[in-house]
Amino acid sequence: AENNHFLKFNLQKNLSARYQKYIEKCLEINKPITRKIEKINVLFIPLKIKSAEIGTLIIADDGEFPFQDYEIAIAKIIRLHLTSILMRITEFEDLNKDMALMTKLVTVLRKFFSIFTIDKLEQEIVSFLLDFTKGSRGFLIIKDASENYKFKVTQDASNNLMSDYKYINKTVLSDVQRLGEPIFIAENDINE
Repeated sequence: AENNHFLKFNLQKNLSARYQKYIEKCLEINKPITRKIEKINVLFIPLKIKSAEIGTLIIADDGEFPFQDYEIAIAKIIRLHLTSILMRITEFEDLNKDMALMTKLVTVLRKFFSIFTIDKLEQEIVSFLLDFTKGSRGFLIIKDASENYKFKVTQDASNNLMSDYKYINKTVLSDVQRLGEPIFIAENDINE
């Protein structure tokens, strides 16, 4: 289901509606289909295991003989292996993304644990979050002993500490406090 957008995009862009109905049919029945289309023998092979649809392999000859039973049998064997490989590639890509994120988090945690002052730790946390979210500005507000909110760290994307708080929207601050959830804001250029 996740790859359907890829399949539909390529069908609409490169293949006729005539091909599309055979692709959908072979995926529906989960069996190869042979058709003769404009003097060309075409074999539609569904790349599907259970409910996971990867796509369809289309093999066409040059107007020669129809596909033989043994060729279709080979296609059935190949489709299972090809479908499994394509599924594993997607899983491997996801795993690599997760591993890259975990590596980054471990690096950040090591850096955090090497910091011995709370002020430096707070700066590093804001810096990490800016880098992680690709934000342009970030700040940390902490309640002091008198229950008043105090700006502890204000930082831009270049890790420069900011002393001017005029760019911080007070409505957003109250919304974050009220909702207890992060709010991400994207600034748009009026001229765009």
